[in-house]
Amino acid sequence: MIRPMKNLQIHTEADDNLPAEGPVQLNLNMLDFNTPDNQLSSFFKNFKNQEEISLHIQQRQLLFLKSVVQRLETLYLKGESNQGVESLQPGDFMLSGGHACRHIGGTIYYPVVCPKLPARVFAAKAVKSSTETSGLPRPARLPPHVNIEKVFAYFKQCPTPAKEKKLENIRQEGQENKQEDITTEGVRLSDAQSSVFLSESSTELDRNLPGCPNGESRTILSLLSEGCDIAVVKQVPWGTLEEFVQDGVSLHRAQPEAYERRLGLLLLQVTQGLQHLRSHGATCTQLHPQSILLVWPEAEGGGVGDRAQEEGRDLRGSIEILWGEWGAPRIVLTDSRPLPEADEAQDPEELQLGSLLKHCLHIPENPSAEDARGAPGETLGSPYTPGLLQLAASLQEGKLQMSDAIGVLQVLLWGPRLLQQNPAEQLLIENWLSVRRSLLVLKLAERGLSVDQRALQWEDYLCLQYHSLTSPDTILKSTEVLGLGSFAH
Repeated sequence: MIRPMKNLQIHTEADDNLPAEGPVQLNLNMLDFNTPDNQLSSFFKNFKNQEEISLHIQQRQLLFLKSVVQRLETLYLKGESNQGVESLQPGDFMLSGGHACRHIGGTIYYPVVCPKLPARVFAAKAVKSSTETSGLPRPARLPPHVNIEKVFAYFKQCPTPAKEKKLENIRQEGQENKQEDITTEGVRLSDAQSSVFLSESSTELDRNLPGCPNGESRTILSLLSEGCDIAVVKQVPWGTLEEFVQDGVSLHRAQPEAYERRLGLLLLQVTQGLQHLRSHGATCTQLHPQSILLVWPEAEGGGVGDRAQEEGRDLRGSIEILWGEWGAPRIVLTDSRPLPEADEAQDPEELQLGSLLKHCLHIPENPSAEDARGAPGETLGSPYTPGLLQLAASLQEGKLQMSDAIGVLQVLLWGPRLLQQNPAEQLLIENWLSVRRSLLVLKLAERGLSVDQRALQWEDYLCLQYHSLTSPDTILKSTEVLGLGSFAH
């Protein structure tokens, strides 16, 4: 019989809840299927006590789930180290031949390699600024996080005299038209971002790409001479949150539950990234959907990327293909700044997140105006709709913190959900969590035995993270925010 673990705090090195008296008990991390029978009793105070056995088995399962999360985090953060990169110069990074650049949001990304680090592949993030200031301000130095863009090196533009004259003309034209709205593909862009889409500049950069008939292998020095600021980052993104929203209008109409679940997975990562920034004294300058990137590391070497490149460089149409092939993408936040350097006039992150959520739900800013994008009607909601709307309203009203939003999104995605009219209680949550953790261990075992299943996907990691690291108190608080009077899926 499975019994909930009450007020349990487990450490990977030692279990503080094991009694000190009696025979010496071994660390539960050492208990596995290969443990000999004559040593099993060393892990338990009383091997005849069924309740104790049940509790210790649950502890061991939880330790296993936590170790899986830790190993996955280590795997996902692999390649984040600056070692050997910070001392490199622009001439050390070569544009990778045979791979086209990608226009993502307001930036051009070039795959680059470094002969001094042959085992690693990077991306050169290039912005051609139309202002006197740099188009790529230096980000805050932070501990690594899977949802925060990792910048290895930063190089300012050094245009040739001829390019400098051309850039000065562009700057002057930008000053004359700085009051005008510049839009691309229906997305409003800032002056600095819009300059990337100047046809002359973009075409000139593309003309010299490696692999083009008139091009030759070159380093990012050539991009700097074109008047671009360059940041060397970990990966080339495949799209932005704005592209997901724009491309998802038809899916939201036809399958609102599928679209809103995907949206929940993306926004959960946004909130986790923002919480990481806040906990280290930093923030995002502006939470714009076009500056929130979608990354599929698995697709870099696969046929999906090749097919998308054959179809053209605008990869927006491939987001649906990539999701179907590789599952949920990883969200990457850009433009992080230390809090003292952030704009004091910008809205609080919670308010920005609430507005972003409504935007992603295709809710027009002015409800009385006709939504040109054809937002889904209220009758086409899903089980996620009430919770997402409640979350957006609570954030905009200042009732929730960022950490609260993380818990609410996790409950919406994985439960517990309303089943009966029993009030949500601590014991019910503990029972539910114990059952879910045990079933999650079975799911992992089944996944390992199936030859048709690939390695764990990003959504699996987020699910593991929730079930193994979240306390019953946090889950109970999130259910209360959502107004769930009882639980279960």
